[in-house]
Formats: sequence, structure tokens, C-alpha cells
Amino acid sequence: MGDEKKGLWATKVKPWLLKNQLPVSLVCAVCLGAAWPTPGVAVGTKVDGTSPVQVICVVIIFLISGLKLTTAALVKALTAGYGIAFGILSILFITVCVGVKLTQQVDFPDVTEFQSGLVVFFSMPTTINSGIVLTQQANGNYALAVLLTVVTNMVASFTIPGMLSWLADFDGVTLDVADLVLKLVLRVLVPIIIGKAMSQYIPGVSDWVKRRKWPLKLVSIYALVALPWILTSRARDDGKFDDVTAASVFALMGWALTMHIIFLVMNYSSTFVMFRADLLGWPELKAVVILASQKTLPVSIAVISALPDSVGDKGLMAIACILAHLSQIVLDAFIIGAWVKEAKQPQPEATDVVMNRLPEAGDNSAVPDGSVTGPSDHALEPRDGVTYLVVGGAPSRTIIFSNGVREAFGSPTSPLPMPNSSGFSRSSLV
Repeated sequence: MGDEKKGLWATKVKPWLLKNQLPVSLVCAVCLGAAWPTPGVAVGTKVDGTSPVQVICVVIIFLISGLKLTTAALVKALTAGYGIAFGILSILFITVCVGVKLTQQVDFPDVTEFQSGLVVFFSMPTTINSGIVLTQQANGNYALAVLLTVVTNMVASFTIPGMLSWLADFDGVTLDVADLVLKLVLRVLVPIIIGKAMSQYIPGVSDWVKRRKWPLKLVSIYALVALPWILTSRARDDGKFDDVTAASVFALMGWALTMHIIFLVMNYSSTFVMFRADLLGWPELKAVVILASQKTLPVSIAVISALPDSVGDKGLMAIACILAHLSQIVLDAFIIGAWVKEAKQPQPEATDVVMNRLPEAGDNSAVPDGSVTGPSDHALEPRDGVTYLVVGGAPSRTIIFSNGVREAFGSPTSPLPMPNSSGFSRSSLV
């Protein structure tokens, strides 16, 4: 019995906790702050209206982001011009306008700070890490995901204050845009730049970061977790939790899910039109939809910390952001799972030509132009059930397989993107 329990912990529970450390830690931090606020209040003591610990935690989060920032893939993404343009526009402007304005129409009678927290959350750029990871899992364009993450999170230090001042209404509180820009630049943008510069120009730092990915991830997670813990403890100590009900929490999560679905539908509809017009490949579509539909938690907590106290209780606003973040993670897990299953399926049969056999290497005569799909018994390497395209005319015809292999007859193979990525005719795939 003891061995069975030990085996369950080692094979199931422990891996799950490690994989989901951030959401589990966030929930624990909120519960701890609400149940026992004294330590959090003490740690978050303010000096001249600002909590030094909160500022340090924010700086640590984005310094580590800068250290781990990989920009080598950015050049590869520059060819996806339409994806870059729409992704940035949607992340920083379209979803912000839609999210803020629709949220302002929803009434949270018990806890008005829930609305304020969601307004801040929907004004954020895309997620710093999870969007890139999900794009990889969905077989999307990794380079494009990295580019959208880097650009929007760096530019957001300048756009967020203006968008909040223009769109948000914190019960008549006027935001000092210049002061908020300065705080975000110093706490978010500058640490990212310093971290990237250290990794890029100081010998040995890049290798050190690679060897310590997991410890750095833990430090970043717990620096982030400390922020809502402090804010929640302060809110509980001030009696702000007295009006929080289960109904208000479920209403908050329901609205967060609704908005995330709206973002997904908006972004998918727009990018699918570009896909059908040969302006965007399928991997690029996935990257844009995922990145443009998510909002980042660390920056939202940093913004809440930088807002004036008159906007409302920051602990309750932070809880709104945490619950919205958890809601989008849960929903996206199902969507990515569906895309992963889709990627494992053979491509739809082409309408032009269907063949049951590929010719042997060097035999060009039997291969027609256009798209070809079907089982393959290639003489050099069997690929049963693999979808393929035939591109070009004799004598330079090329077979492009759905497993990412391109093969000119008689030449060595080399890895390439999926055949339905940019550069291939969409009409041949439907």
C-alpha cells in the first residue's frame, strides 16, 4: 500500500504539481492571504506610499524574462508581415477596446473592484511565456509567437497608460499617464532590456541561464505569487473581503471566460480570412489566434501596483486578474488539445489528383502537376498514409510530405515546415 502511494505521488501528483506550479501557487497565495493576512501585510509595508518588496518582485520577474529572452528566432518571423501587423494591432488595441468597453457594461454589484481588475487585465499585452509554449504544442509558428510576445510586452509600457486613461473609468479617478508610463518603463521595460543585455553581452551569462532554467523559473513564479499574496493580505486586513460572495466570484470567472471566447472568435475569424486569401499560413494563424487572445498576469499585477490607491482595493483587483488568467489557461488547454489532435490527422484529400503510390526516385513521368494526396509506398522510404504535395514541373518536381520533409526526386531530404504553411496554394488543400 505504501509503495502504491509512493508510486502515485512520483508518477502522477508530483509531475502535475510541477507542471501547474504557477496556477497552484497563485491559488494558495490568495487563500493564505485571505486566511492569515498578518505576514503578507508585514512584508508589503509601504514606504512613502510604495511597497519596496512589491517593486523588487516586479523588477525580478522582468529581469529574468530579459535573461531568458531568445531573439534568434525573431528574424525568421519577419516574413509573416500580415501576421505581425494584425497580431500587434489586435493585442494592443482591438482586444483592449473590446474587452474594456464590454466589461464596463457588466455590473458586479457586490465587488466593484472585480470590474476594475478585469478592465486592467483586458488592457494588457499577451502572455509572456504560456502563449509561446501553447503555440509550440499546437504546431504553430514559434518564431512569430516570440516576436509578438517581445514586441507587445515592450511597447505596452507606453500604450497601457494611454489606453486606460482613454477607455477606463475608475469612479472618476483621473490617471496620471506620465507617472504610470514612468513606473512601467522603470519596472517592466528597463529590467527586460537589462536582462537581455546581460545575457547577450556578458560572457558566460547566457550559458548560466541555460543551465539554471528551472531555478530561474521558480524564482520568477514566486516573485509573481508574492504580489497577489501581499495585495490579498492587505485587502483581507482592511475588511474588503466581507462583501465577496461565491456568486460574485463565479460571475467574474464566467465573464472572463466569455471575453476570452470573444477574443478567440474575433481573432480566428480575422486570421482565417487572411488564411483563405493566401496572406497567412496555418501555423501563423495558430500563433496569432493564441497570442492575440491571451492577456498577461505579471504586467497586470505590475500595473495594479502602480495605480493610485484611489482606484479601489488593489487586492480584489488582483484577484480578478488571477481568476481571469486561470480561466483562459483552462479554456486554452482544450483548444490546444484539439489542434494537437488535428495536427496528427492526415491532411484532407486534394480535389485535383488522388494517387495510391508515389513513383520511385528519378521517375518523373508518372507524377502529375498539382496536389497529390494518399498512401505512399515510396521505394526509398515507406511513408504509408502520409499526405503529400507535388510541386513544380518536370524535371524539377518536388514532393512535400505532411511530416515536414521535402524531397526532390533523387536528392537528400531536409526538414521543412508543414506543407500547408505559407508558400503553398490553399486551393490545393481543400
